[in-house]
Amino acid sequence: MPFLLQEVSPLRGIWKIEESSEALLALLGREEEDFPELKQMSRESRRQEWLATRLLLKELWARNYSTAIPSINYHPSGLPFLVDEPFHLSISHTKGYVALLIQEQSFSGIDIEAPSDRIMRIRERFLSEEENASISLSDTINHLFIYWCAKETLFKMIGEQNVDFIDHLHVSPFSYSASGVLKVYETRSRNKRHFKLGYQVCADFIWVWSLIL
Repeated sequence: MPFLLQEVSPLRGIWKIEESSEALLALLGREEEDFPELKQMSRESRRQEWLATRLLLKELWARNYSTAIPSINYHPSGLPFLVDEPFHLSISHTKGYVALLIQEQSFSGIDIEAPSDRIMRIRERFLSEEENASISLSDTINHLFIYWCAKETLFKMIGEQNVDFIDHLHVSPFSYSASGVLKVYETRSRNKRHFKLGYQVCADFIWVWSLIL
């Protein structure tokens, strides 16, 4: 079972998707008829991501809580939440992986990405001049993806609409390292909130998550 890892503070984990959707359903112990949402998904990769997310939730919840595993639903904005639970939930997926975060505090967020050179073509669309100037010349792609994941995480955390990644989401420039803590803030809301994010660069992916305040 490719449950890759579990971390705490906040509770989060990663599932490596190696099973078919049929195998994922079997691991969940459910039938396709139990999930009407699957009928709307024609792509196998989308079905795998959707089911792996629920398997990851099942695994994390069973390891850490004694109550029944909650269902995942979505707000009109598209942000996920746990039905009848006070915990806050964030989900992300990239090619072959699903990441999930659960925390009691609000402003939860997580993002996972498989690095590729495509990020080079869009760096001016999400980085300020100051952020762009800080990018490492030797670890350019990974450094760019840390910034990208950080802004995606911050976007999920604040739950605002009409967000510009350059004008509203800000990462304090930092020197490249394979793991660490980022200082970020947003200027989209009236409160202009500041947060800290954790991040880690792994062999096949980079992930960033909200830290408990």
